Amino acid sequence: MKTMPETIEKIQYKPAESLRNGGIANLLNATADSDTVVTLLLPMEEKGAETRKNHIIFKNALSDAARQLPEKARNHGRIGQVLKDLEFFDNPVAEFWQHQENGLVMIIPDSEDITVFKTPFPVEKAVEVSEKPRISRLLPLADDSRIYVLLLDLDGIRLFHAGRWDVEEIELNDVPTSLEEAMRFDDPEKSLQFHTSEVSQTPGSG
Repeated sequence: MKTMPETIEKIQYKPAESLRNGGIANLLNATADSDTVVTLLLPMEEKGAETRKNHIIFKNALSDAARQLPEKARNHGRIGQVLKDLEFFDNPVAEFWQHQENGLVMIIPDSEDITVFKTPFPVEKAVEVSEKPRISRLLPLADDSRIYVLLLDLDGIRLFHAGRWDVEEIELNDVPTSLEEAMRFDDPEKSLQFHTSEVSQTPGSG
């Protein structure tokens, strides 16, 4: 069994949400002192036997990145060693490959820890070696635009807070959540029964 290299132990796994509110700028600042940054953008399979393809895509990307490095950096530089350390993940059944989303982005600088993002959208495979990380494909993740969606039907009311890539339901308190409950407030007798029932169920009442 391979021993996990220190480089791998220090990988920073960041949620896509961390790129909002200046997260892109923070990423650029974190790699500003690096002379070489490898950016891997890789399509991933999420479920089933297809996930076995993930490590092959990754292994090929590492080879592409190594070929793009100058010989000195590849064989004697820190960035070359980091790419070799990442071969730790070359295992088709490793747990890492079983918990992917649509895309994987890995930022590998020569002077800082590796940063990994999982994207909720597919990415086109790209391997780039340059002075800065390739962030253009990450820009949609920085979009913090959000809306509220109110769902109304005869069975109930539900409120959602939605962003470009996620939806969260908001719990409604002190709001009628069905037509039957709302009608109680139009019928004094039903309203009284409703509130009386609430009081009777309150701990310590009675």
